[in-house]
Amino acid sequence: MCKGALMINDKDMSDVGIVIKKLKHDAPTIARENFRVELNILAKLQDINLLCLVGLSAGDKPLFMVFEYYGDMDLHRHIALGSPTSCESHSVEGIEDFNLLDFAMQIASGMEFLAENHFIHRDLATRNCYITPNCIVKISNLGIGCYKYPADYSWVHGSSLLPVRWMSPEALNTIRFSHRSDIWSYGVVLWELYTYGRQPYIGCTNQEAIERIRSFELLTCPDDCPARMYALMRECWEGDPCARPNFSEITSRIRTWAGDSLDNSH
Repeated sequence: MCKGALMINDKDMSDVGIVIKKLKHDAPTIARENFRVELNILAKLQDINLLCLVGLSAGDKPLFMVFEYYGDMDLHRHIALGSPTSCESHSVEGIEDFNLLDFAMQIASGMEFLAENHFIHRDLATRNCYITPNCIVKISNLGIGCYKYPADYSWVHGSSLLPVRWMSPEALNTIRFSHRSDIWSYGVVLWELYTYGRQPYIGCTNQEAIERIRSFELLTCPDDCPARMYALMRECWEGDPCARPNFSEITSRIRTWAGDSLDNSH
């Protein structure tokens, strides 16, 4: 992964920030095939709340994808800096309840688009969302989070590193992901938002966190979190995956709440 700039033309020196995901020259055949499959899928996913593919390699070597890039301010860092208790809150405007609701709605909308296009994210978390200067949330699937936040990942059953604190019980047990396991992760994202970026199951080791999730010891309500928002989190953490609301329902509900908040502010 590397950063770059996409020049608009030879005369116009303004540029567009990009990040490049490149396959190694010596990658095995299966890795090259998987990369091409991922490329074909991502090329069709264009939404305002996704970090979108803007270009790709024309030849066979090297294989790379080019994504839009808005800087290193991921949503986790943004809400942590904007927390009322942050010593560095001067660097980011204070985040109000309405901002949190807006972030929740944008993420739900982006995930609704992915679900409609049969794409399972597998690693939804605030660290994997970026925020533009005008506060548009961009969900990323670049896998950068595991490098920036290694403490959030752990090995499970000899698999690759997994975001265990954000995973549903069935995903932890089978290492299989679905739209329903993404909804569980979305509930954890809501908890992250309303705790201003605290790590889920903070104070526990990754293995202790896994055991708590498997035994349905759910995260407690964040301080000052609206009751209806925590109720939504609990719905996302239903033991029966089919009982969890889908992203369309979640987006519609939060959009209604956002409208109520606007009405109450006038």
